[in-house]
Amino acid sequence: MPVMKRREVGRALIALCAAVGCRKKPAPAAATNDAPGRILDRGKLFPLIVPSGALVGEAPVHVPLLEGLELALSDRDQGTGDGVRHADLRASNLSLREAQQISLANLMALAERGDVRSHSFGAGKGGQPFIVWDGHWLAAASLLLPGLHEIAANALHVEDICAAIPHREAMILFPRGDSTSRTMMHTMIATNESEGRAPITRRFLRLLPGKTPYFEQLPFEWLPEI
Repeated sequence: MPVMKRREVGRALIALCAAVGCRKKPAPAAATNDAPGRILDRGKLFPLIVPSGALVGEAPVHVPLLEGLELALSDRDQGTGDGVRHADLRASNLSLREAQQISLANLMALAERGDVRSHSFGAGKGGQPFIVWDGHWLAAASLLLPGLHEIAANALHVEDICAAIPHREAMILFPRGDSTSRTMMHTMIATNESEGRAPITRRFLRLLPGKTPYFEQLPFEWLPEI
């Protein structure tokens, strides 16, 4: 099975970057009674996927994705702190949609550079081939990349693809297969990724085809529990 090289991922994402152009300008973020905001560093603004209810602090931005998962924003190195607040958006003269567009464009540029490592693994004994994206605090957030299904399908040579984001610094992509192969994958991930920083979910997701930005149409859905 061919290895998914960084430059191949980069070329695929460069071709998709136009998908995150500015749409109609949304209304500014709604006012709240939180503390005065700070000016955000737009070049360091990135999306994060977090468990529902994980955000704390004063009015942090959190957008529901799926039941149990939310989107947060951060412009801090390693995603530290409580995340971007609505007050920060107002202070930076940004609507929520504009912040989502900027953060996704930054994530795509980071992926094009190969900052998040990707490794392909052939089928193990009785198992399935899989791809691991790791070595970066935005590895799991890469699930939001437009066209991820196409990239994974080209590497794995299948169309029905699952994703696991056990913690912030790992994303595993693999064929859906059958219940036996998914159980084996679940065991492998639990064994090797149980100590990652900022746990997200043990459940598997299913990638959906398309190149539309996630804030217009989610590129994934929950896979029924094994």
